[in-house]
Amino acid sequence: MLKAGFARLDVTPPLGSPLTGYYRNRYADGVLDPIELCALALDDGASQKLIVTVDFCYVGEKVCIELRDRIAKATGVPADGIQIHSLHQHTSIHLSGKPCMLYVDYIQDPMYFDVLYRKFEDAAKMALDDLHPAALSVAEAETPEPLSFVRRYVMKDGSIRTNPGSLNPDIVRPADKSDNAVRLMRFTREGAGDI
Repeated sequence: MLKAGFARLDVTPPLGSPLTGYYRNRYADGVLDPIELCALALDDGASQKLIVTVDFCYVGEKVCIELRDRIAKATGVPADGIQIHSLHQHTSIHLSGKPCMLYVDYIQDPMYFDVLYRKFEDAAKMALDDLHPAALSVAEAETPEPLSFVRRYVMKDGSIRTNPGSLNPDIVRPADKSDNAVRLMRFTREGAGDI
């Protein structure tokens, strides 16, 4: 029988933290909505899996490996059964431990990192503690207006480049078509709230 569990924690960085995106340095000067970390735990009776998503622009590979190892140690779920995702939103931080090539500044706050890494572990443990029998439903629909755009372009020399600059005269066309489908999964749980 499939079981699903969920947890959500606030991981909003401190004011003054450098924000990623828009090709210039920006710093958090207020909070409109909290930055959240969500964990989904799945158990099919034979194994457990964790999907952890955070409202950051991105999480670098080295950091993902470290987080997976820490979560595995804290929960007993093997690291290869743990996925870390970020939403790629540009009103948050990136978590890579180094500057992005497009930006000069990046978050370097050891006290925040100590709490943040612990919250990744806590959210995973809380999601596992919240496991309840569940039924999975899925749905998909196209958006009436474009939801995204392709960042990879075919260039005049035949190469394909990511983010070559919106005004680059060497762009021939997008390398692919934008996917504007919205896909949803819902877990209806016995004796607990739906996810």
